Amino acid sequence: MKRKMAFAAIMFLSLFFLFSCVSIAGRPKAENAPSVARNALKSTLMLNINVVEGLDYIGSAFFVSWGDKIYIISAGHNVVTEDAKFSAEIVGQKEAFPLKLLYYREYGEGDFALFSFNMEDVKVPIVPLEFAQDGQLKPGDYVISVGAPSGVFPYFTIGLVSANLYDLGDGFYYVLHSAAIFPGNSGGPLLDLNGKVVGMNTRGILGTIISFAVPVSDIKKYMIDAVGYVPPLGGTY
Repeated sequence: MKRKMAFAAIMFLSLFFLFSCVSIAGRPKAENAPSVARNALKSTLMLNINVVEGLDYIGSAFFVSWGDKIYIISAGHNVVTEDAKFSAEIVGQKEAFPLKLLYYREYGEGDFALFSFNMEDVKVPIVPLEFAQDGQLKPGDYVISVGAPSGVFPYFTIGLVSANLYDLGDGFYYVLHSAAIFPGNSGGPLLDLNGKVVGMNTRGILGTIISFAVPVSDIKKYMIDAVGYVPPLGGTY
């Protein structure tokens, strides 16, 4: 009887160790951050907002694919006014290309904006970012913020998630993280270590590294509101 119990215990510990190793090996590591950041250069944009002649505003944005089309996402508060002229720049591209505002939600309504553009206006290969699955982000996970704070582009910061759905008391939930963001970062992607979008940066507390992002689950809802649901190839949004 004792032999059987000892054997069972050994087998349990062996299986526990085996599955723990597989789990650890399958998780992305912080060492992935530099390559994720470099790859994001192909997908992240500096958003130029010309409100009136001589008065420009800088934000951040990024390419995403939805169905068979590619769009550009940014923060709704970057829109400032629907009459503004919008354009975007990719790292390495000398000329900005024009954007058309399709849909936006203001600061207190979700803070989301969606733009379209002509593919012919973009002179470099377009690499849209992919959305992470809902609920994948956990406290303690590493995240990378990409954007154009104060027009400095590109700019990367890395931090940790404190809460996937943090209640600020304004009727919305946010990703609370420590990847520092500054004015101009709004609308830029928040990425996990697989390079997938887990949120869109929306605000930070100045003088701190307390940052907030619209979670990917809300981004998907706003995409559906804007252009309708499109079943993805080989998976679910």
